[in-house]
Amino acid sequence: MKLNPAKPADESVEWYFPTKNTNVAEWAGGIIGTVCINDEYNLNNDFPAVWATLAIDGNLYVGSQHEVSGETTLDMLNKKKYSVPKLLAKIYVGPSISTPIFTSGNKIVAATYNGLHLVQMEFVRGKTRDGETAKNAAGVEFGVKLKKLDTFHPDTSFEATPIVWDNTVYCSSRDGYLYALG
Repeated sequence: MKLNPAKPADESVEWYFPTKNTNVAEWAGGIIGTVCINDEYNLNNDFPAVWATLAIDGNLYVGSQHEVSGETTLDMLNKKKYSVPKLLAKIYVGPSISTPIFTSGNKIVAATYNGLHLVQMEFVRGKTRDGETAKNAAGVEFGVKLKKLDTFHPDTSFEATPIVWDNTVYCSSRDGYLYALG
């Protein structure tokens, strides 16, 4: 859900992104973590402003921060309809309650119940196979492709949000360890 704090509360929702429900651990579905945005890694606005989020349904989703699809959906309480943002790409990485993070080189680090994943995000001029595009600041349309580069400990549950410091990824796990990769 994207909120605009400059608007009155009853008008502040700009879009709502629904996901499928499924039961994993003690969770019954949806998005438990939050979104990350690529603003820090897109300082020249060469690429579209995008968000990424993980969900209990196992997907890593990437969508447009500013463009909507033209579709509407009911909110999580099935009471009010909201616009749906453009979904640019998704890839299955495993159920998650964590927040993914963008890092340099258009990479995404995703902590899941199926390990810690490194995903490459590629901006492609024009449409991709999925068909949705978003515009950069100059109005150039880009699609997004996602490719899983690596997985660390696919048999380990990572619920924490990872961080990157000095080219090292840090993330703690349900096995009691803090891992440093880099």
